[in-house]
Amino acid sequence: MQVINKRIIVIFICLSIFIFGSFKLFNKEKVVLDDVVLDINNSKDSLAIYIEEYDEEGNASYVESDSNTFPLEDYVYNKELSGCLDSNSNEVEGALKYDYTKSELNLRVNKPVTCYVYYDYKGDGTETIPYKIRSIEDLLDLSKKVNEGTTYENKYFELTKDLDFQDINSYNDSERTDYGNLNGITTDNNTLMNELTTGTGWVPIGNTINNMFEGIFDGNNKQIKNIYMNKKEDDRIGLFGSVRNSTIKNLTLEGNISTTELANMGSFIGNANDTTLDNCVSKVNVTSTAGSWSSGGLVGASYGTVTIKNSHNEGNVTGGAWIGGIVGGFGHGTLNIEDSYNTGTISKVDDVIINGIGGLVGAAVAVGDSYSINITNSYNTGEISDISQTGRYAYAGGLVGRSVVELNISGSYNEGKVIIEGTNRPTFSGGISGFLAGKSYINNSYNIGDVEINIESIDNQLTSSGLVGFSEGTLIITSCKNLGNITGGDRIGGFVGFGSGNKSITIIDKSYNAGNLSPSKNVTWSSGIVVGAITSYVFNGAQLYAFNSYNSGNMEANSSVLKGESGFISSISGSTDSQKVNILNSYNIGDISNSGFGVGFSQLLKGTLKLNNVYNMGDFKDVTTKYGIGQFATGQTYNITKAYYRNKAEDGSDIAGSNIENNEIIGKNLNDMQSNGFVTELNNNIENITLTDYIDDNLLTEFKNTTGYDLTLSKWKLKDNYPVLVALEGM
Repeated sequence: MQVINKRIIVIFICLSIFIFGSFKLFNKEKVVLDDVVLDINNSKDSLAIYIEEYDEEGNASYVESDSNTFPLEDYVYNKELSGCLDSNSNEVEGALKYDYTKSELNLRVNKPVTCYVYYDYKGDGTETIPYKIRSIEDLLDLSKKVNEGTTYENKYFELTKDLDFQDINSYNDSERTDYGNLNGITTDNNTLMNELTTGTGWVPIGNTINNMFEGIFDGNNKQIKNIYMNKKEDDRIGLFGSVRNSTIKNLTLEGNISTTELANMGSFIGNANDTTLDNCVSKVNVTSTAGSWSSGGLVGASYGTVTIKNSHNEGNVTGGAWIGGIVGGFGHGTLNIEDSYNTGTISKVDDVIINGIGGLVGAAVAVGDSYSINITNSYNTGEISDISQTGRYAYAGGLVGRSVVELNISGSYNEGKVIIEGTNRPTFSGGISGFLAGKSYINNSYNIGDVEINIESIDNQLTSSGLVGFSEGTLIITSCKNLGNITGGDRIGGFVGFGSGNKSITIIDKSYNAGNLSPSKNVTWSSGIVVGAITSYVFNGAQLYAFNSYNSGNMEANSSVLKGESGFISSISGSTDSQKVNILNSYNIGDISNSGFGVGFSQLLKGTLKLNNVYNMGDFKDVTTKYGIGQFATGQTYNITKAYYRNKAEDGSDIAGSNIENNEIIGKNLNDMQSNGFVTELNNNIENITLTDYIDDNLLTEFKNTTGYDLTLSKWKLKDNYPVLVALEGM
């Protein structure tokens, strides 16, 4: 079936006589309005015609003709014209006929009639002559046809003017009732505007897995305002409910959509399958009052290859399970987000076991490195808030809440605050991502949003970080920084809060943390708190490699159950001996305060630690036990070379290098460390370092294949009274 729309031609015939007329259509470019010559066979009888006319911008008006010529909307592509009614609303058969071969519209009447002209959208659906969407009815007819099974595969549509669901001028007839009950309310009068702005509201275009829109919809840089939905049964909610192999572009939406049931919901698309969204803006508030599946500012759920570019969301998004400022949930395939951003507040209010909330993407539901999320030159400034109150897990991130697939983030950042509240809730939160389990690469990206955990009590982990809360896959971080402050939690880090498992491999290069770290004051977990300015905990077989990186953030414990604070890695521990930490060519200048125990680089409880060409210039304030470099448990493996530390605190107290005797752990006074001579010493040390002594060839190869460059060690220079890494200048 063809999508139809209704235009009204009202023909007043002064005398009830037989008239035969011919309307010849002339069209120059098939897209502009043209005059039509009216021939009434030399009849002297008066004929007045009122017909709806559009200008080139799609604005409608009614024009009265003279007896010979009148402007007629270009019907040259109409395939079907029929349906004239007399004054008693009885159809006059054959009253109006369109001869497509001759481009003539023939009128044959013998009494006054009103002719309803049914026709395909103006155009032929090609890229050069797209179907035109000129009214709310046109949009609704598209929805009706798609929901009946017409996919419009590879057909083009164009919005010709701004539409407003609450403006009568956006309708051909806002009071019409022939569309029937659309809003689920049986007691109203079914007038069209009322149907679309009350009750369940708008009927999404594409309503099932079998009825999807497969065309190209060009919003023509126009707006659709006051879109409204309050669904109780639909599971695909948006302007488009379900799309496949489609493109939606150049469109702005405003309004409010909501659901009380499980659904995939986004302002533009509920379910996106192999689709592109380009240059689109949402000012729609998206709200779920139940444990909905996926709620997104632009797209609810993504499947197949979905690309979102040059687009942004300004509306607030509230949901239950997977909630994101751009996309709520990633099902499978490849999701690309390019040059896009979110400024709306993203909130989770429902208690759902499996969840994720992020400024751009809520969560990846699929598992495996065969699927991927790629985020390029995009950002979030909206607050990320999970305020569920019971003991459900919380996964929250400034860009991505939770990912178990391959994740690549480049040239992107978060400015929004990430906050988690509740009681007895295990949490995973980060300025970039809360939880990563697949292969991940974060490059040239940063966080400046604060990460805050307000949990009253806990018998499990509270993990938070400036970049990644928890990692159990391969994670490579290059040219990144964290400037946000991290408050609350018991496993907190500037870059990574917690690395665990034999599949957890983290490589950090040319990156730094400048955010201050302060753990929870009321944590009751018996294992205590660990705070690391780079990573707090390397556990159960995890590996971490840090090169050319530093910390300048301060660490303040304020807790009686502190297990350790460190300028780099707070604790290396686990049930096996396989966990490994290697740190090269890096430094700490952050201070440690209000702690019973603090170390400049790492506390080795179980596993392997290697340090080379590192220094700690941070101060210890109100710290009972302090080591400038580290504390090493008996029987563990460590290889320390050229590890320098300041040997006196600002208060004049002595600082020991470690709890072991090692000639390569070297104490210096502060003045010596703030000299060009020390810079020369650091640069000379580089010449004696062989990278493969600290990282395996296979990891070096993977690093190069991922980043596109060879791992090397940066030179040093003196700046602001301490040695800095040349490679990090300008960051």
